[in-house]
Amino acid sequence: MRNRFDEIITYFGGKKSWLTFWNKFKTLEIDFVVCNLMGDFSPLLNHIDNNKGNSLIWLSNIFYSEPIIRNFKPNVVEEKYNILVDKLKSSNPDLEIYGSTPLTEDQYAHNTQ
Repeated sequence: MRNRFDEIITYFGGKKSWLTFWNKFKTLEIDFVVCNLMGDFSPLLNHIDNNKGNSLIWLSNIFYSEPIIRNFKPNVVEEKYNILVDKLKSSNPDLEIYGSTPLTEDQYAHNTQ
């Protein structure tokens, strides 16, 4: 664990720079929105619509998670992902989106065997 922390400190250019970032990060307003990204993701879109400006959304690994891989065909996952990202981008051009993208067909086949 210590090696990883040292890597982070180095990435930020030293402990002072990292602490500056961390102290700013701790003051951010962070909202969690619960919704079904493979079903109705309108709660997320509504939240984004009501909170315009410089924002970031972290979709984690939902489109790359085992329940998704096991329960949905690759084309369905990719389609839902593309629809969601397109709607988010059109809703707020200042929005940054982070997270894992859907698996490719080859990756899907490998993970479901």
